[in-house]
Amino acid sequence: MRKQPNRPKRYQTKPKDFISRINNGDVLYFYKSKEWADKRREALKRDKHECQRCKGKFDKIEEKTLTTAVEVHHILGIKERPELCLQLSNLVSLCHDCHDYIEGRWVNKTKKQHLTEENW
Repeated sequence: MRKQPNRPKRYQTKPKDFISRINNGDVLYFYKSKEWADKRREALKRDKHECQRCKGKFDKIEEKTLTTAVEVHHILGIKERPELCLQLSNLVSLCHDCHDYIEGRWVNKTKKQHLTEENW
Protein backbone atom coordinates (compact mmCIF):
# COMPACT_ATOMS: atom_id res chain seq x y z
CA MET A 1 0.00 0.00 0.00
CA ARG A 2 1.31 3.40 -1.00
CA LYS A 3 1.80 6.01 1.70
CA GLN A 4 -0.43 9.08 1.41
CA PRO A 5 1.39 12.42 1.25
CA ASN A 6 1.00 14.68 4.26
CA ARG A 7 -1.93 16.97 3.68
CA PRO A 8 -1.74 20.49 5.06
CA LYS A 9 -4.11 21.25 7.88
CA ARG A 10 -6.85 23.67 7.00
CA TYR A 11 -6.16 25.74 10.08
CA GLN A 12 -2.89 25.88 11.94
CA THR A 13 -4.81 27.16 14.94
CA LYS A 14 -8.32 25.99 15.74
CA PRO A 15 -10.98 28.72 15.53
CA LYS A 16 -12.00 28.11 19.16
CA ASP A 17 -8.41 28.95 20.17
CA PHE A 18 -8.91 32.34 18.52
CA ILE A 19 -12.19 32.81 20.38
CA SER A 20 -10.62 32.15 23.77
CA ARG A 21 -7.64 34.41 22.99
CA ILE A 22 -9.93 37.23 21.79
CA ASN A 23 -12.13 36.87 24.89
CA ASN A 24 -8.98 37.18 27.02
CA GLY A 25 -8.06 40.42 25.25
CA ASP A 26 -5.31 39.04 23.01
CA VAL A 27 -6.67 40.38 19.70
CA LEU A 28 -3.17 40.87 18.28
CA TYR A 29 -2.65 37.08 18.30
CA PHE A 30 -5.58 36.76 15.88
CA TYR A 31 -4.48 39.60 13.59
CA LYS A 32 -0.96 38.14 13.26
CA SER A 33 -2.22 34.65 12.37
CA LYS A 34 -1.89 32.96 8.98
CA GLU A 35 -5.62 32.21 9.05
CA TRP A 36 -6.48 35.92 9.25
CA ALA A 37 -4.02 36.77 6.46
CA ASP A 38 -5.60 34.12 4.22
CA LYS A 39 -9.17 35.20 5.02
CA ARG A 40 -8.25 38.86 4.51
CA ARG A 41 -6.82 38.09 1.04
CA GLU A 42 -9.98 36.12 0.24
CA ALA A 43 -12.22 39.07 1.21
CA LEU A 44 -10.18 41.54 -0.86
CA LYS A 45 -10.31 39.18 -3.84
CA ARG A 46 -14.09 38.71 -3.45
CA ASP A 47 -14.59 42.50 -3.43
CA LYS A 48 -12.13 42.97 -6.34
CA HIS A 49 -9.94 45.21 -4.14
CA GLU A 50 -12.62 47.94 -4.30
CA CYS A 51 -13.77 49.89 -1.24
CA GLN A 52 -17.35 48.79 -0.69
CA ARG A 53 -18.28 51.99 1.19
CA CYS A 54 -16.95 54.28 -1.57
CA LYS A 55 -18.74 52.06 -4.06
CA GLY A 56 -21.99 52.59 -2.13
CA LYS A 57 -22.57 48.96 -1.15
CA PHE A 58 -21.77 49.31 2.57
CA ASP A 59 -22.73 52.15 4.93
CA LYS A 60 -24.19 54.65 2.43
CA ILE A 61 -22.01 57.56 1.38
CA GLU A 62 -22.98 60.59 -0.70
CA GLU A 63 -19.85 60.83 -2.84
CA LYS A 64 -19.38 57.61 -4.76
CA THR A 65 -15.85 57.22 -6.06
CA LEU A 66 -13.91 54.13 -6.96
CA THR A 67 -11.19 53.66 -4.34
CA THR A 68 -8.79 50.77 -3.86
CA ALA A 69 -9.48 48.73 -0.73
CA VAL A 70 -6.44 48.11 1.42
CA GLU A 71 -8.12 47.06 4.67
CA VAL A 72 -10.70 44.49 5.71
CA HIS A 73 -13.29 45.38 8.36
CA HIS A 74 -15.29 43.07 10.63
CA ILE A 75 -18.93 44.14 10.26
CA LEU A 76 -19.74 42.71 13.69
CA GLY A 77 -16.67 43.45 15.81
CA ILE A 78 -14.49 40.55 16.90
CA LYS A 79 -14.62 41.58 20.55
CA GLU A 80 -18.43 41.39 20.51
CA ARG A 81 -18.73 38.33 18.24
CA PRO A 82 -15.40 36.43 18.25
CA GLU A 83 -17.02 33.35 16.73
CA LEU A 84 -17.43 35.31 13.48
CA CYS A 85 -13.78 36.36 13.25
CA LEU A 86 -13.08 34.17 10.20
CA GLN A 87 -16.53 34.28 8.55
CA LEU A 88 -16.25 35.78 5.07
CA SER A 89 -19.84 37.04 5.32
CA ASN A 90 -18.77 39.22 8.29
CA LEU A 91 -15.95 40.92 6.36
CA VAL A 92 -15.99 43.92 4.04
CA SER A 93 -13.13 45.52 2.08
CA LEU A 94 -12.56 49.22 2.71
CA CYS A 95 -10.08 51.96 1.85
CA HIS A 96 -8.05 53.42 4.70
CA ASP A 97 -10.19 56.57 5.08
CA CYS A 98 -13.49 54.67 5.16
CA HIS A 99 -12.13 52.17 7.67
CA ASP A 100 -10.98 55.02 9.94
CA TYR A 101 -14.40 56.68 9.60
CA ILE A 102 -16.31 53.50 10.48
CA GLU A 103 -13.99 52.74 13.42
CA GLY A 104 -14.40 56.28 14.75
CA ARG A 105 -10.79 57.30 14.07
CA TRP A 106 -11.73 59.93 11.52
CA VAL A 107 -9.42 62.95 11.39
CA ASN A 108 -10.91 66.35 10.65
CA LYS A 109 -8.66 67.22 7.69
CA THR A 110 -9.13 71.00 7.99
CA LYS A 111 -8.17 71.18 11.68
CA LYS A 112 -5.78 68.18 11.61
CA GLN A 113 -7.12 67.00 14.94
CA HIS A 114 -8.34 63.60 16.07
CA LEU A 115 -11.98 63.29 17.04
CA THR A 116 -11.31 60.27 19.27
CA GLU A 117 -8.91 59.59 22.11
CA GLU A 118 -6.79 57.27 19.96
CA ASN A 119 -3.80 59.05 18.48
CA TRP A 120 -2.46 57.02 15.60
